[in-house]
Amino acid sequence: MNIMLKEEYKAYIFHRRNYSYMVWKEVLAGITGALIGGAVGYYLGYKSVTYEPMPVTAYLLTNNQMVINAAYTIGKDTLQIYTMVPQNTNPVSVQAIINGQALGTHKWNISETGYTYVINFGTIPTNTSPGTYYAYTIVTMANGRKYASNYVFFTLNK
Repeated sequence: MNIMLKEEYKAYIFHRRNYSYMVWKEVLAGITGALIGGAVGYYLGYKSVTYEPMPVTAYLLTNNQMVINAAYTIGKDTLQIYTMVPQNTNPVSVQAIINGQALGTHKWNISETGYTYVINFGTIPTNTSPGTYYAYTIVTMANGRKYASNYVFFTLNK
């Protein structure tokens, strides 16, 4: 029996200390299980794991400071998630994930926006539930590779 992971099951490793982010490019290339000679035993295949430096950093801006933790007031403050990539990369799109919910994908043209993309959600709607939220972004590069950023956390207060 061969088990292969679909693209959506590939995992990312997020948020390491000092912004040293890694992405799990290939989580599990394949696991092969076979009954050997009628005995109760299994042959396990191999794990192919490749790590690459994480070129994507997400942050929030509060009081003109880049932070990964912030507090906002519902109905008053504006939520913006900044995503930054190194200058030697070629991003073509960015998508925000908030509390596990994927939001719209935005085209990224570095000749227009540079290497920092701002997803502006506008003023936080008054019907938004107070609480602590987590978010990250996924950037697709011109070569088709996808990279996930670190997590950012924000608390919404009434």
